[in-house]
Amino acid sequence: MEPASECNKIDTKVFDWIAQNIIAEPFELVGNPIQRFIPPHFESYCKILHPFILDADAPETRYSEKEERRRADMLTIQRIYEKLNLHDVSLLNLELKTFLETVTEIILTKHGEDRSILDLSMKAMPNNQFKEDLMFMVKETLRNGFGPLFDGDVSHYDSNIHPLHDRELEKVVNKLKITWKAVADQSGLLFHHNISPISFVHRFEAIGFPLNLYFPNYALDSEDCHKLLNTLKEYSTSQQVIIQIYTENYTLVNQLCPIEKMIQPDEKDALPNGYILDENLDWIIYTDYYRDLQMTILGGSKKLIDSLKLQTGLEIVECPFHSRVDHFSDNLN
Repeated sequence: MEPASECNKIDTKVFDWIAQNIIAEPFELVGNPIQRFIPPHFESYCKILHPFILDADAPETRYSEKEERRRADMLTIQRIYEKLNLHDVSLLNLELKTFLETVTEIILTKHGEDRSILDLSMKAMPNNQFKEDLMFMVKETLRNGFGPLFDGDVSHYDSNIHPLHDRELEKVVNKLKITWKAVADQSGLLFHHNISPISFVHRFEAIGFPLNLYFPNYALDSEDCHKLLNTLKEYSTSQQVIIQIYTENYTLVNQLCPIEKMIQPDEKDALPNGYILDENLDWIIYTDYYRDLQMTILGGSKKLIDSLKLQTGLEIVECPFHSRVDHFSDNLN
């Protein structure tokens, strides 16, 4: 029978088969392995790692959260030191927490107050110079924690925005796709099949975040989707796939679609969230935007995975079905 030219609703038990054959062991024991999403039915498995994006026009500078935190702490210490007319310059070299504890003891002694006054609320404290000094310390500490726009009223404040969270990839003109392995090699990480985005976060916390680098998206872009589907098409005996989509009233519907239709340039969301299965179960791919999965996982033949490596230019990592895809998967870095 000729495959249909459009997507059509289909009644199928294939998703029941998936639910009955996946291996869902407790997360605390095994994390989220591939076998939690794709049954261990296939000859081979792989992860298709969504690329990092490099802004080729941006300078190669790094942001160190620890350095920024220390800089903010030093400004807070300096303001309190000057306002309270302190004279011991060694105080300026203390960590903020130790500085605040030390200065509190200093102003208690200076104003002849007992430590028990610290058990009172600010409102209950007598209006004197000790309270004024303590209030200044509290306000400066809040300013340090809530950001430079803090005006003394904690009912409305603007928090510091991490520079990596305040960037818009859509505005980047000259984008370069970078593999996880390349970023790992450049950052001193061991690249292996259980490496995760959190591996890079932890490393960048130590060496600084590259401000010209964007983390992988939760979905492949249209270009990479089409590369993937073109090769999958060669290994489909049915030339049709089963997908699940949500209707306008959020009802889950199964559809049978020709692969050819999904490869058309006007199909922007070529890989919908969830499962795409070859009708004859020659292969299965799975994506998950809602679990923040920055990779697509696949089960199929060894020959298919070898072809994906050769033909697509995507970062294909062959792995066992117990390889993990959660953020805590990396036990080597």
